[in-house]
Amino acid sequence: MGIRAYAEGLPEAHFMHIQDDGQINIGYESAQGKYLDTSIHTSEALSTPMNELVAQSKQAENNLAQIAEQHAQAVAAYRTQSSGYSYG
Repeated sequence: MGIRAYAEGLPEAHFMHIQDDGQINIGYESAQGKYLDTSIHTSEALSTPMNELVAQSKQAENNLAQIAEQHAQAVAAYRTQSSGYSYG
């Protein structure tokens, strides 16, 4: 992966672990400074172009960011809605 992966936009991997079943686990730090991990099977990794793998990783990171934002909005809405109630 090395230089080509970095040039394609894949962040520096902090660890890689290949399991007996061929699954590769990769830990890395996102551009936002969050520690993330991902995994891919060796057969998929070998048959998929690097730029496609990077795009998939970025899309997954964006999806997680959207989910986190939706959750934060839902929590804020709940707190706003429940702040007017008296429980006792």
